Amino acid sequence: MKLPFSILPLLIIISVLAACKEDVKSEAELEVAEEVIAEEPKQNTEKKEAISQANSVMARVMSTKECMSFARYIVSAEVSDQLMKEEGPYTLFAPSDDAFNSMDEESVKKLPMTENKPLLVSMVKSHIVEGTYDSVTLIQALKKGAVSLITISGEQLTVSKKDNDILVTDSKGNIATVGKSDIQANNGVVHVVNSVLGMD
Repeated sequence: MKLPFSILPLLIIISVLAACKEDVKSEAELEVAEEVIAEEPKQNTEKKEAISQANSVMARVMSTKECMSFARYIVSAEVSDQLMKEEGPYTLFAPSDDAFNSMDEESVKKLPMTENKPLLVSMVKSHIVEGTYDSVTLIQALKKGAVSLITISGEQLTVSKKDNDILVTDSKGNIATVGKSDIQANNGVVHVVNSVLGMD
């Protein structure tokens, strides 16, 4: 059956419109696909960063129940991002809650005060050393005598050994004994100590 001549142009227009619609749909789908592909590396990077932060020395301090006070002080001193996001590695000699409780009441009260923030920052940084110094590394080094370490605050720490204990002494004469040790993180190691360093 032959179509009337007048219907042919209409059919042609419909066919063209349908083809154009398909092209528009294909282009839209292509754009969505490109956006998804572009988003994948970003999501992978964010996932890796989240995993890295969850295994950082900061996360280890926060999950060590003996060091809750020190974890709060790190956050207040605005040092947490450095310990969580930067590669490091870092060694933290983290004072226990008992170490802070043994300080005189006046010193403990003034640490969180806004006007004393430089003191707080200095105290926190006086417990952080660049590099990884686990107990095995320290004991090996101590065979040759006392070990000198410089914290990120510029404080000099002297590590020594007495009987089976590893001692850490600051430039002011404060002495801390390492208790729980070798809490491993992906950017360093944490040791729990029984005294606060870097304070007068």
